[in-house]
Amino acid sequence: MTDQLEPLLRDTFEDLADEAPVAGDLAGTARGRLRRRRRRLAGGTAAAAVVALAATGVLWDGSRPRSSGPAGRVEVTVAPQPPDVPYCPGGGEDCPDARPIAALRQRALHLPTMPADGTCPVTKVREIPQAGGFSGPFQVIGEGPFRMNSDGHVSFQYPPGPDTGYEGTGWGGQKVIWSIDESYDGAVLLRGHQLDGDHQLRFDRYQGALGQDAGVTAHEELAYPALPGAGVARTPPSGIRLQAPGCYAIQADGTSFSTIIVFEATVERS
Repeated sequence: MTDQLEPLLRDTFEDLADEAPVAGDLAGTARGRLRRRRRRLAGGTAAAAVVALAATGVLWDGSRPRSSGPAGRVEVTVAPQPPDVPYCPGGGEDCPDARPIAALRQRALHLPTMPADGTCPVTKVREIPQAGGFSGPFQVIGEGPFRMNSDGHVSFQYPPGPDTGYEGTGWGGQKVIWSIDESYDGAVLLRGHQLDGDHQLRFDRYQGALGQDAGVTAHEELAYPALPGAGVARTPPSGIRLQAPGCYAIQADGTSFSTIIVFEATVERS
């Protein structure tokens, strides 16, 4: 990372932490509420400094069986669906950025099942050194090369209040930041669902995401294109949309990996 990029990224995430509620302990920032509409976060010049390469999305056919035994994994056949907003100029998916995402979408979801005691199998929290604009070590969940910057718990308001930026959308929300190791520069696709219920998990598409918008849509998937030769850790901001508390899992698929991140969501008092 160049000397010029490091302070710019650091300023970017200080701005983001001030503007939106934070999932877990992101580089020591305090939990706060979104004081400005997501439009500024989605298109602001601060977020433009973030080199984005993470992707998230949700497709679910509702057929995943429940498990009464120990936590395990189950393959789910999901009919591939095009993104709700086309990733290519002029529409469709026949362009260099979108083709890898379309290929990743063909993979089956292998989300974990709930253990018999009903305890959410939250992914182990670990600490990684400063990177991607963070000035010191920070907490993440996930094995890598893709991780979620979090302590494994996400809080959100539901119904969302006027100061959340989600009022009237039908979804509560929480800002999150993803972390991608500098060793991986390919495309990534994220999908997920509630493990202990039938509620969906959706996403905001902020700066750098394919199909980026002003935050008016709760997207079924979030995708970021490959960034060949970047050689730096990437920490793109995003937002998780939820409608109910519970245990949720996200599957992150890249060209050379597939990993699962499990977190617990709780409704905070407005």
